[in-house]
Amino acid sequence: MDKKINSHCIRMYFNDEEYALLSEHEKVLGITKQQLVRKVLLDKAKSTIINARELLVFFDDIGKKLSGANALIYQHFSNRAGTAVIDEKIEENFEAIVKDYLNVQKSLEQAIRLLLSKMKT
Repeated sequence: MDKKINSHCIRMYFNDEEYALLSEHEKVLGITKQQLVRKVLLDKAKSTIINARELLVFFDDIGKKLSGANALIYQHFSNRAGTAVIDEKIEENFEAIVKDYLNVQKSLEQAIRLLLSKMKT
C-alpha cells in the first residue's frame, strides 16, 4: 500500500477558546489535532465525530430511566400477587403495554449495541 505524501500545507490560526475546544476534542477522541481537522473537513460525508463523553452520559440517562420503569413494573406485579383482579380489561391493557415496553426496550438495546459496534470500526 503506497503512503500518500502530504505535500500541501494549510496554515490556520485559532483563538484561545477555539484552540481549547480543539484540544478537548483531541483528548476525548484520542486523535491528533491534525487528524481531527482532516476528519471533520474531508471525511464528514462518510463518518461522524462522536463525543464519547456526551454519548456515555446519554446512555447512562437511558439506563436510569429504563431501570426506574422496570422497578415500577416489578413493583406493580409484586403488589398485585395474590389479590383479586378488579377489572380484567384494565389488567389486559396494562399487560399489553408492558409487553410493548419490553419490546421497545429490547429494540433500543439492540440499536445501542449496533451503534457501539459501528463506533469501534
